[in-house]
Formats: sequence, structure tokens, C-alpha cells
Amino acid sequence: MVYVQVLLDDLSARLGPSKRAIVHFKLDLSTSIRAGEPVYTVDVPWPDDARIIRAADLGAKNVELYRYYADTRGQLDRLVYVYDSKSGTLCESPIGTVGELAKRN
Repeated sequence: MVYVQVLLDDLSARLGPSKRAIVHFKLDLSTSIRAGEPVYTVDVPWPDDARIIRAADLGAKNVELYRYYADTRGQLDRLVYVYDSKSGTLCESPIGTVGELAKRN
């Protein structure tokens, strides 16, 4: 879990103070249970207020989250990243913005 926080801190530094992101966690159940649940956003009172939102990777259902942030919250520019718990890596580049991904899917 500490390693995940280090990755998120690094992403926060790369984003700078004004950009926002969603990080999807592709969870490996064999390690996730021991390492802790990384998708809880506990550093703000309301998850929507977080600069970096942690979310489980739900595959095709992810589009619902993109549409929520694009349409309801008006955060079309929120970047989307993927963390793979099996390999322990966070993708270097975003897979897109919620605005792009909401339209694509």
C-alpha cells in the first residue's frame, strides 16, 4: 500500500497543482487483499473533490465513471491512468481524458 501511495504522489507531482486525474486500479486479488484496498480516496471529505480519484477498473463499465465526470461534474479534462497491481506499474501516459473516453465508449 505504501508503494501505491508513492506512485500516486509521483503522479500528483507530474500533474502539477491544476490538473486532475482518475487512476483505475486493475486489482490482482491474490495480492490486493494483503496489500490493502487502494481505491478509497481518504484524503478529502468528498471523493469528487480529490485531484486524483482512485477507482477500481471495471472494464466496459468504466464509461459510466467517465460520463459522470464529463457530463455531471463538467470535468472533461480530467486525465485517466491505469495502475496494474500485478506488475506494480502505473502507466506513464494517460489513456485519455474523461471527455474523450466518454465519447469513445
